[in-house]
Amino acid sequence: MHTIAPCIDKKTTTEGTMNSAHNVIVTFIPNTSKEIQIPDIDAANKTIVENCDGNQISVIDLNHFIAPEGILLKQYSNDGLHLNKKGTQLWVDRVDLILDKT
Repeated sequence: MHTIAPCIDKKTTTEGTMNSAHNVIVTFIPNTSKEIQIPDIDAANKTIVENCDGNQISVIDLNHFIAPEGILLKQYSNDGLHLNKKGTQLWVDRVDLILDKT
């Protein structure tokens, strides 16, 4: 099943954002209970990066921190899908780092 990656293309990723001084895109978060989705999530994230590169759009890859092996670490989620307080704070901190550079 490949339902995530086809939804992300250059038009939908960058539409309406090109005139902004700085843009932030956050990658998808892997789901611990559905390992089968990891290839689709990785493909979607790759497409996001490819479409944002060269368009002055920053990509924040939370997965590097919260899912280093491709599976969302339990310390960042209570249900394996949604970020908990610790995960949300990490996200906010990474967004702030990007926004502080603008």
